[in-house]
Amino acid sequence: MRREVSPKHSWRGIRHPAQPARSPRSSETVTRVHRYCPRRASGGFTLIELVVTIVIASVLAAFAIARIDRKAFDTEGYANQVTSSVRYAQKLAVAQRRNVTVTVSGNSISLSYPAPVSLPVLLPPSTDPYVINAPTGVTIGNVSFTFDALGKPSAGATLTVTGDVARTITVEPETGYVH
Repeated sequence: MRREVSPKHSWRGIRHPAQPARSPRSSETVTRVHRYCPRRASGGFTLIELVVTIVIASVLAAFAIARIDRKAFDTEGYANQVTSSVRYAQKLAVAQRRNVTVTVSGNSISLSYPAPVSLPVLLPPSTDPYVINAPTGVTIGNVSFTFDALGKPSAGATLTVTGDVARTITVEPETGYVH
């Protein structure tokens, strides 16, 4: 016959920690800790704290996303690509000791080797021609110039990338410095 065990007593006869146990040798009261007693967590966050934190983060993220202006990022990014392309054309002309032409037309910039070869510069590391198109809503004025083998441009140039605000890229006529 099986005995029912009360919740205050374990099956081994050890008392629950809430109830003091009598020492077998004396009449003193000794508190024994039940080894199967669940312990309270001392650290961590409550569910309410986590939910409130997630709600606050969601509200802040919604405001941040509403403030992002895509056109400004596209304009700045394309202006940086154009600047890098012009600098690359100058470095390529010096490194290969040959002329490199920068052509800006129809909202794209392309690099090529001028006549008599008339070949496009390849976009590294692929075999595609070096052409970078402007993103939607961003325009660039038409201009063309050539870097010689010493990195000097055929003429000074000013490229204007227009989107949310106009950004100007200048190629200095004597040195070819791009800024």
